[in-house]
Parts: sequence; structure tokens; C-alpha cells
Amino acid sequence: MKILFVSCAYTPYHRGGVAKLLINLSMELTKRKHKVYVFSLLDESSIKESEIKNIEISGHQIRFINIPGSSLTDFYGRYRKEDYYNPGVNPAFKSYLDEIKPDVVHFHAIQGLGANLITEAHELGYPTILTMHDMWWFCPNLFMTDLNLKPCNQNEINSQKCINCLENLNEISGFKNVDFKSFVIERDLYLNKILENDVGRLLTNSQILKKNVQHNTTCNIQVNENGIIKVSEIIEKSVDPHNIVFGFVSGKSELKGYNLLMDAFRSIKLSNWELHIYGFEKMGLQNWYNILILSLKNRTVKSDLLRLINNKKKKSISEKIKYFPSYSDSEKYTTLNTLDIIIIPSIIRESFSLIAREGLMLKKPIICSDCGGPEEVIENNVNGFVFKTNNVEDLKTKICAILENPSLIYKLKSNIKIHKIISIEEQVNDLETVYNQISKGPKLVPKTLPCPTSDLN
Repeated sequence: MKILFVSCAYTPYHRGGVAKLLINLSMELTKRKHKVYVFSLLDESSIKESEIKNIEISGHQIRFINIPGSSLTDFYGRYRKEDYYNPGVNPAFKSYLDEIKPDVVHFHAIQGLGANLITEAHELGYPTILTMHDMWWFCPNLFMTDLNLKPCNQNEINSQKCINCLENLNEISGFKNVDFKSFVIERDLYLNKILENDVGRLLTNSQILKKNVQHNTTCNIQVNENGIIKVSEIIEKSVDPHNIVFGFVSGKSELKGYNLLMDAFRSIKLSNWELHIYGFEKMGLQNWYNILILSLKNRTVKSDLLRLINNKKKKSISEKIKYFPSYSDSEKYTTLNTLDIIIIPSIIRESFSLIAREGLMLKKPIICSDCGGPEEVIENNVNGFVFKTNNVEDLKTKICAILENPSLIYKLKSNIKIHKIISIEEQVNDLETVYNQISKGPKLVPKTLPCPTSDLN
């Protein structure tokens, strides 16, 4: 079977959870003799807009289209129409469809590429599948947060609340004349109609995300839980009670709770710990240049500078906190095995948590916030600890409980049930069933959808 994945994030240009999942799915499907193709987004200011780049990884073909200044690199890109409706990508996408003629087209995270690609595939007669990995279809901020990256505590999305939130952007010079009321209303209308008319099968990557999505659509939803690559042998690291090693793998991401984590460890008086932070990449001159150009383009220099200054203030002041670059897939389990405890302090609502499952696979207890995704596999005081989201004192209490009684780690380890973690093989088994059903089932009847009309740029 020919399978086309469509995603804004794919290796080697992206390192996030969706990119990691898709490369694992692609390799497993290729192993099973399927032909896997990928259409993805490249965001490079050094090459021409819409330029195509083709590469091959482990037997499957990837075609990238360059979209400089997308929401992957420009924080404010998510508030532009092109983030969800980008018809300029259609010709390259149609050309790829005509070239490979897939049996199914499986869409994933498509911000920047545009949901119009689903309509394009549907109108050309291709079976369409969409896996939601977050709440982008209902929230431009992806994770149901306000502009300060704090959870807005909505279940069923209230459009007026979103409008009130985004209108705060009118204070920024680059957005003074933007009509965010029209943006929110037209975005909601357009994306909901695509879900209803052009998506042949709607999947979510977890039960918690399915529950959140059900508050906002009447579409039928099936869970296809993300799987992980399981290890054949687990060599457990011995715990040194005088130096317990905690790990955090999301760099300096505010959304993932970096600032909260720093505040917690700075206030701990005990000294029998070490914190390893992975994903800390040094900024080269080209990176700083790209940030400057985007800031000037958006006229957001002042707000961007304030964000950088605030992050700088949160830097480590302790030699006990050590920073490392992101680890590669081949280094992943070796790296994680150097840790005693993994911390997931996200302040956003997580739809899933790959690192929680990978940690449990290596018998690593997890400390996580009650942010959704990790809670599907972490049970408080059983195989880890769960603390109240964005509550530094609660996080500190959980960390200190381990520091004061290191033997707790062994108790938590003993309660980890590896067999309950979904493997990549099990996930692909379910996907193959979906692919076979939708490729042989009745075709959706294409409907003409209204295009967003207002000029929001």
C-alpha cells in the first residue's frame, strides 16, 4: 500500500514529538513492505519561498516545501490566515499526489501547510485520514493557552473568549489593524467544515485528547495511541542516594515548564541532587539573524526582546544544573538511562507524552503535572508523582519527598508495568486496519467549501 503522510514537522529538520513519531511509523510501515511518502514543511530564510527539497530516509521519500516565517519559527505566524489556509501550497501538493498516487493520505500536524490540503486530496478522490496531536483545530495557540502561555481553562471553546484573548495583540504594532474577531470566526467556520466534509477518518493520539476534541466537534473519533520503540533489554541504573539525578528533556521551553522547574530547584535546601536538562542548543549567528528579521518584519522587536530577557533571568545559578544538547534517536535510551527520575512539569494541556512512556520503558519513575497526557500512564504515588499544574510548591514537595527518602525510587520502580505501554508495532497494527477500511470503503462526496475571505495580513 502507498501511504502519504502530510505534516509540518518531519526529521531531519524538526525534533518535536510529532516528527519523532512519524519517523518511527514510517520505518515500521516500510519494514512491512508498504511504500511511505511524506509531504512536509521546510522553514528556511536562506532559500526561495516554495522551493522544493527531496530527500530519502531509510527507504521512504520526503518532499519538503519551503515556507519561510511559518508558525514553526515565527511565534506570531499562528495568528495569520496562512497558518490554516495556505492555497499557495496546493500546486506542489497536487503535483506530488499526481506523481505518487497514494492509496491513503494521512494528515497529522498541518499548521503552516494549511487545512486546504485535505480538501485538495479529497476532491481528487483520495481517502483522507487526520490524526490530531493537539488542539490546533480549535485553538491557534495549539494548547488552549492565553497569550501569556497560561492555560485558559476551556473545555468547549468559547469563541468570544478567544477573540478577547487575541485582541490583546492589537497592542503590538504589527497587529494594530488586524480584525481578530473575523479571524477567529472565519477560522472556526472553515476548519469545522473541513472536519465535517473532507476528513474520512478522524483519529486522536490519546483518550484525553479525544475527550477534549469531543467538546468541540460532532465528528466520530477513534483513538490511535502513539506507540514507542521498546527495548529488548533493560539495564537498570543503581541509585546513588547522595546524588539523585533528575532529568528534563524540553530545553528552555516555557510551555513545558522550564521556568517552573528552575524556581523549584532554586528553593530546595537539600543538596543530594543533580538536574540534567536536554535540548539546550547554542544559538548561532544565523539563528539570531533569523529572529531579528522576523521581529523587524512583525514589528515585535520590543516584545520579543522582553521574552529573551525574561528567559535569560531564569538561567541556572547552580553547578548542580547541567545543560546538554538534544540527544539523537540512537542515543535516546542510553541517555535516559543515566537518569533516576524524569520530570514533566508542563504548564499547558498535553495531549500525550512520549517521554513519559519512554521513561517508564526504562523503569524510570516520573514526576509530572496534572496536564493530561502523562496522567494516562502515571499514577500518583504508584509509579511516579503527579503535582498541580504551575504550582511550584507542589512540585518542590514531590522532589523533596524523593530527596528525603531515596528508597522511594525503588518502590515506584517496582510498580511500573511495561507491558501496558503501547509499542510502535501495536500502533501500526491498528493503523493498517484503518488504512484497509478507508481505502476499500465508500468515498466521501466532495463539497465546495467557502474560502476565508477577510484580509488579515
